Amino acid sequence: MSQFLGPIHQVMYGKIRLLHGWEETCVAQAAAAWGEARVGELLAPKIGERWRPAAGDLADLIGDHPIHDWLQANLNRAETSLAAVVAALLGHGDGAGELLRSASFNHGREVALHATRPPGAGDGALSALAAILAGCYLDGMPCDQVSEVVAMDPRRLTVRRMLEIHRANWQAGGADLETMIALQGAWSAGLAAGVASTIQHQREVKPVAGMLACVDTFVL
Repeated sequence: MSQFLGPIHQVMYGKIRLLHGWEETCVAQAAAAWGEARVGELLAPKIGERWRPAAGDLADLIGDHPIHDWLQANLNRAETSLAAVVAALLGHGDGAGELLRSASFNHGREVALHATRPPGAGDGALSALAAILAGCYLDGMPCDQVSEVVAMDPRRLTVRRMLEIHRANWQAGGADLETMIALQGAWSAGLAAGVASTIQHQREVKPVAGMLACVDTFVL
């Protein structure tokens, strides 16, 4: 490796693997609803586009590659893979969009239910949610401020997300932006529900300086 492999790189790879878990939940829920044969038929053209995490220690997987380049390449592949699977499953027709929203919500909720609350998460539900979100959102390094808490009190949490960073991968996978924004919102709502069933979520698309962005509001 050309650089020291630190905890932040392990966290980022964990976030990349989270995308794969989301994808697998969509596939599993579709198979349960439509049958494995139908899902296999839909996904067959996308086999070459799908990404799966390799087994082994992260340091061994990276080997002599530059750390950030390796992580970015795997992020691109994982995010494109998710979008490709979404696009393929939507080909089922009636009910596919609702199934994908349900699967996205369910995966987000499961992630929250199994999450270890980070140090400093506090006792409040929204404080805990903010801390868990920071460990899940794959929007660059924290200093990039691509995802940013813009307001928080005991009853309301507002997070701004610059979605432009995802556009190229979503489009490369063949999924339209509106669909991926909606599914990302459903996933966030599921995460909130996993923290506390009383948290309500609302997503509003708000471009920033001409770039794709949204505001997620979580209210108790």
